[in-house]
Amino acid sequence: MTDDETMKALAAYGGKVTRFPPGKARGDQPIKPKAGCDGAAAGWQVPPPDQDKQRRQRRIERARRQRITRRNAMIRKGMAR
Repeated sequence: MTDDETMKALAAYGGKVTRFPPGKARGDQPIKPKAGCDGAAAGWQVPPPDQDKQRRQRRIERARRQRITRRNAMIRKGMAR
């Protein structure tokens, strides 16, 4: 459609001419790549580390190491006899 046709169509239209509805824009916000992460060029983001989850994992790992240490001590004690 040329500019002339557009102007004629607008002139023939009797209603209110608006380009966008009033109010805040509601479109999806673009994802900004995080600097320094491996997927920054692709645009995906790494979620921030969850402190509670990391603390829980450390606690579970520490308990696992303690169980292994106790088990090995019992085995060595049994071998010493």
